Formats: sequence, C-alpha cells, structure tokens
Amino acid sequence: LSFAYFALSTPKPMASSFSTLCTLLFLFGAVSAQLSPTFYDSSYPKALSTIQTAVGNAVSSERRMGASLLRLHFDDCFANGCDGSILLVDTSTFTREKTAEPNANSVRGFDVIDTTKSKVETLRPGVVSCADIVAVAACDSVVAVKLNSKSLYYLPLLIIVTNSATK
Repeated sequence: LSFAYFALSTPKPMASSFSTLCTLLFLFGAVSAQLSPTFYDSSYPKALSTIQTAVGNAVSSERRMGASLLRLHFDDCFANGCDGSILLVDTSTFTREKTAEPNANSVRGFDVIDTTKSKVETLRPGVVSCADIVAVAACDSVVAVKLNSKSLYYLPLLIIVTNSATK
C-alpha cells in the first residue's frame, strides 16, 4: 500500500480543485481499476464539460441536488461496484436497485442523470457510460455546491491507494 495525502487547506483554482476532487472520487470508486480523469480527452473532449454544465445548472436550481447526486453515486457503488446499475428500471420479474425498498423515495437525482445522459448522447452517442456520468456528476455536484457557497470549508483528506506495481 502507498499513501497519498491531499490537504485542501488553502483555496485553489477551480480547475485544480475539480481535477483533485474527480481523482479522489475515481480512486474511491475503484482503487485498482487505473481510472483516469483524462480518459475521454481523445474520444470525447467535451464530455466532462457537458456533464459539468448540466450538473451545475441542476445544483444552482436546487442546492440539495449536490448531496443527492453524491449519495446516488455512493448507493450505486455500494452493492456491486460502480456500474450504473442504480439507474436500471424494474422488470416484471425483478426489482432493481432504483426502486428497492432502501432506495425507494429516498435516492434522488435520477432526472439530472437522465438529462445529462441525453445531452451527452446527443453530441456523441455511445461513448460515455452511465456509470461514468454518475461518478463525474457526483464530483461536479460537490464542486458546484462549493462554488455556490458563501462559506468554504476545506478538510484534510487521507486516501489509501493500492499500487499495482508493488504487488
């Protein structure tokens, strides 16, 4: 194991904070998957900005949506990994995570993800996965709440990162 310390004790430019936060969320979701915040840079350079705009609009309309999108990401990752399965709708024979008893009338933000997905699909169909949209939306929602806040709080964070090269 190697340790990476991220102290957000001083204000940083938006791009730097955004990149750091996205990296942290990606590491939280799948530590050994070698995810990268630059994954879509060549296949769809406007992917992250499209998601950021849609999420920013949603959070500015309803500030609580920031926490809702973060929880949506957490609940998606909790059961079987960050796979977007919380977005699946029920079938006649199976109740999905979206409407399962613990999530019913509790998890919110599906409409924001649906709107964001349709905007992303309009520009480049079939490139960005729903799971990635949920993860990036969670990251962007936290940044949007922070940017819309009159009082900013910076907390030191400790992240444990597994290094596949040392295994």
